[in-house]
Amino acid sequence: MAQLIASFCWRLGFLDFTQAFHSGDRIQRTIYATQPREGIPGLSPAQLLKLEKVCYGLTDGPLAWFLHLQKFPTTKLGYRQSLADPCIYYKINKNGSLSGLIAVATDDLLHGGDEEHLEAMAEIRKHYKLGKYQFDKGKFTGKYFEQKEDYSIEVSQAHYVAEKLFEIPIQKCRKRQRYSFCTDSEISQLRASIGALSWLSKESRPDLAGRVALLQQAFPKPRVKDLVEANTITAEAKKYPESGIKIMPIKPENLRVGVATDASWANAKDKDKLEENSKDFWEETSTHWIRHHVTPRRTLFHPGATDGPELHGLQPGRRTVSERGEVLEDEWTKGNSIRMWNETSWTGATYFGKQPAGHELAASEINDTFLKLLNCSSQGGFIMMFYDKWMETEKQPHMVSVTSWKSTKLKRKTVNTLSAECQALIYGVGQIHWHRFLLLELMGNNMQDHQWEKKLTSIPYISVVDSRSLYDCINKLVCPLSGGG
Repeated sequence: MAQLIASFCWRLGFLDFTQAFHSGDRIQRTIYATQPREGIPGLSPAQLLKLEKVCYGLTDGPLAWFLHLQKFPTTKLGYRQSLADPCIYYKINKNGSLSGLIAVATDDLLHGGDEEHLEAMAEIRKHYKLGKYQFDKGKFTGKYFEQKEDYSIEVSQAHYVAEKLFEIPIQKCRKRQRYSFCTDSEISQLRASIGALSWLSKESRPDLAGRVALLQQAFPKPRVKDLVEANTITAEAKKYPESGIKIMPIKPENLRVGVATDASWANAKDKDKLEENSKDFWEETSTHWIRHHVTPRRTLFHPGATDGPELHGLQPGRRTVSERGEVLEDEWTKGNSIRMWNETSWTGATYFGKQPAGHELAASEINDTFLKLLNCSSQGGFIMMFYDKWMETEKQPHMVSVTSWKSTKLKRKTVNTLSAECQALIYGVGQIHWHRFLLLELMGNNMQDHQWEKKLTSIPYISVVDSRSLYDCINKLVCPLSGGG
């Protein structure tokens, strides 16, 4: 929406409805309600109210308002409802070109268009009671839009950063317990912090999206290091509160859609524990934590592999004793602590000494390999943009608008980076096709035609990846492993 309004050099408009649910159609069923607490003058407190229209609190209230509102622009103002997004309405003038756009979010409207469109907005202003009716800058769906003199549009959430983001209080001694599990209170604070950060990164801060998405995977059993990471991201957001995205006034006839995709292999958390064994158990003594291995195993045991003692309260030494009498003494804090011990399976026990009172193991002394082994999934993402078509053939810079982005755990497990990069690319290209469809529709094309897929070819697109092996697979149609060498 913002891209087309900027491209056509229209003024960006905002309006919202006062008492929107009461402005809709009459209710289609009989329903009674008790009076509000303060009562209604002239009525007995025992009297009931019969609802003539929906009100806030009814489950069908938003739907009833939506069904009412969609009839006004389509039947009385000559707008069409988008097939790709039913909350977008557009008007095509007699010349077959776009005349105006309306985006609806419950009782808020974002719009832009020519003089004919502004006349239609004036009709809405006459018909409904509005709370705001303004141009050039304002809030819509929690974001602040501001249109500049060159018709570019800046989208930011500085007000949201100031009001909603907060730093989780962590004592200095607690920060040193980096690999400790969070308490219930800390989990609650982390959940609230990530909730605020995820909305910000989703709506206006693509620079934070990847880190926030990975941090979300810390649940249900986050550690202290996740509290620190949440505070780090929060501090960065607050350092640059005005950061956001900018929609550039690219000429409508030059609009193209592009996407950049990327993926990292095996960097997304997939499970909470390295081991799930109901028969093995912990025993605590005055000097040791002992893990009894009832189920035969072949690898050495790490104390962070399952629920157990506080890691920072253990000594680095580890003593493994098998039932056959074999003994191995090493340190569980090293990077190679999770490894094969014997070629044959064994049972027995692993002993971990407790730290003396008042002492604890520093986070810098613990290798985090055991946490990396939890990452059995891959993270992928895309950044979608509108760009000037001349960027494809000319070396000088051209305008680009970042308009959509996402970082997420890939749905399929992958065995290598090539597979992860391919999944991310497919996801990004799917986003491009939806935007191309919407763009063609809003430009006046009949997308109900069964040949709509062929029409998409009228808008070429660019897809960018940084994986040479994937690039070779797609362009040369050969396996990159077949080259050898």
